[in-house]
Amino acid sequence: MATSSSSVTSSTTSLTSSVSSNLMGQAVEIIASGADILATELANELAEAQDEDYEAFEAAAASQAETLYAQQFADDQRLVKAALIPRTGETAPTIEFMFNPTDLQFSRSVTIENVKGARTFRGLPKVNFGFIEPYELKLSGLVFDTYETGEDVYELIKPLRDAVDFSSFQDPFEEQTITDENGNTYTYSERTTATNVTNVLLQSTASAAASTLGSAVGVSADLDIAGFMEYGTDLDSQALELRRPPVYYFIWGEHNYMRCMIKDLSFKLTMFLPNGRPVRAMVDLSLQEVDLGVASHALSERSKIIDVSASS
Repeated sequence: MATSSSSVTSSTTSLTSSVSSNLMGQAVEIIASGADILATELANELAEAQDEDYEAFEAAAASQAETLYAQQFADDQRLVKAALIPRTGETAPTIEFMFNPTDLQFSRSVTIENVKGARTFRGLPKVNFGFIEPYELKLSGLVFDTYETGEDVYELIKPLRDAVDFSSFQDPFEEQTITDENGNTYTYSERTTATNVTNVLLQSTASAAASTLGSAVGVSADLDIAGFMEYGTDLDSQALELRRPPVYYFIWGEHNYMRCMIKDLSFKLTMFLPNGRPVRAMVDLSLQEVDLGVASHALSERSKIIDVSASS
């Protein structure tokens, strides 16, 4: 009887320990989830502040591009040329079209996501609104003709070729500075790394929160400081050197249609001089709208900032 009683006591103790361990694990998960949500909200507030800097920078850059366009292309009101004006800080030259496009074909799509397995009372799939995709502008049949001057048209369209040439791409981590017409100066960096994290208050506050969490439930908490500064930064897998194509404003007349990159370039050389020099090119372009602002933690897929594991 004593052996049986001891066995029952041992089983009860083991069961109690197991239940306690499971409850502790669930408590850690709940607290960690809550802490991560709070950390994500804080990170989003910091990202919003950084994006305000970007919007101020972008407004000044767009204004400068429009002023440059007006100085170079709007003098002759009989025929105002379309152009791709490089954004402030770009090393790319202005791209002027020899002949204006005959039409501008814009397209944009909206992502609609079906909720898997869910149906409405009318039998249709339950849908969630996804997100908008960037505008795409197609310019077809652009003519570049140098027959009368004998100039090499292949060299004339070099700025277009350079826009999709990796050797002309630039570093998105480089901080850019711009001064607007009122003398206000703005700085902005498109991408950030862990070395950019210099907010001492942020580091101390976040570290203290992680430490408090650990003391409260006996866990260790790892904090991803980089996650506070830029969504999607993965320093372990990220290439040591990143480049991006030049950014332009497509402006024609009174309209600054979009901030864009040249996504696709297709050209055909259709006329040659007797010596083989090309003097006519037919060009097709696809321009894609780009946003160089800060990624929103609230609108992006969740990415853990605080990772918690049991330490006892």
